[in-house]
Amino acid sequence: MPRMRPTVHSAAAALSSAVRLLESGRSEVRRYTMQVTSSTEFARVKRASGVAPSGWVGDYVETRLPAWDVKPGDWVTIAGEGDAQRPRAVKITVVDTSEP
Repeated sequence: MPRMRPTVHSAAAALSSAVRLLESGRSEVRRYTMQVTSSTEFARVKRASGVAPSGWVGDYVETRLPAWDVKPGDWVTIAGEGDAQRPRAVKITVVDTSEP
C-alpha cells in the first residue's frame, strides 16, 4: 500500500480536499472527498518539548481540536470507514510539524 501524506486544500462541508501522496520519492496529487459528520472527531498532535505523558522524550501528544479548525496546507491523517463510494471521516488529526 502506498504511503499517504494528505494535505488539506479545502475544508468545505464534505472536506473536499486534494491529497498529496508520496510514493517512492515521487509526489502526485489526487482528489478525494470524505464525508464529515457531526460525530467526526478533530485532534491535533504535536511533539512534546520534553518528556511526553507516554514517558518518551519528544513523543507526539494529542489534544482535542475544535471542529473544522483545519486550514489549507495542514498535514492531516484521516481515519475513515465506509466503502469507496461513500467514505466517512471518523477522526481527522492535524499533524503540527513545528519544532517543540
